[in-house]
Amino acid sequence: MRYQYNLSEQDFLIHTLYSVSKNPSLKKQTKRVKLFFTILFVIFLFVIYSQNDLFTFIIAALTFLFLYSFYVFYLYKYFLKNNYEKWNKQNLGIRFNKEAVLDFKDDFIETSGMDIKLEIKYDAIEEFNEIPDYYYFKLKTNERLIIPKREIHNKESFLEMVENIQTHYNFTITKELDWKW
Repeated sequence: MRYQYNLSEQDFLIHTLYSVSKNPSLKKQTKRVKLFFTILFVIFLFVIYSQNDLFTFIIAALTFLFLYSFYVFYLYKYFLKNNYEKWNKQNLGIRFNKEAVLDFKDDFIETSGMDIKLEIKYDAIEEFNEIPDYYYFKLKTNERLIIPKREIHNKESFLEMVENIQTHYNFTITKELDWKW
C-alpha cells in the first residue's frame, strides 16, 4: 500500500505533544514541580497560620488553591504547547507542508520526501499508536512515523494491514482514542 500526504505544522505539533505526554522523565519532572510548589505554599500558609490571622490564612489558602488549579489544569500545558510550537517551527519548519510518501512493502516501509528515501524494516517498529486523528509507528530509535487519519481513505484495510504486520513482527498496538492534550 502506498500513501502520499502533506504534514502540516499542526500535525507535527500534535505528534510532539503526544510524544511528550508519553515521556516518563517529563512526567517525573512535572510531579517534582507540583510537589515543590505544594511544599512552598504549605510552608507559606503555616507561617500565616502561626501568626493567628485566620482571615489572611483563609484568603491565602483559597488563592493558592485557585492559582495551583489554574497552573496544573491550564497554564503548564499552555506553556509547554507554546514552547514546542516554537521548537517545531525552528527545527522542523522545513518539513511543513511537504509531500511525504509511505510505501508498505513485503519486509519494510519505504518512506520518502524532500529528496530523502529511507527503508525501515518492520522489525524496527516498537509500537503502533492510534489517537483520535493520527496513527503513529513508533520505532525502536524512539522516532515516530506520522500518518494523519484524514489521509487514509480505507481505514479498515489499513488497520488490517497493520495487524498482519504486527502478527509477523510482534510489536505493540495501542489505541488511545480518548487522548487529548
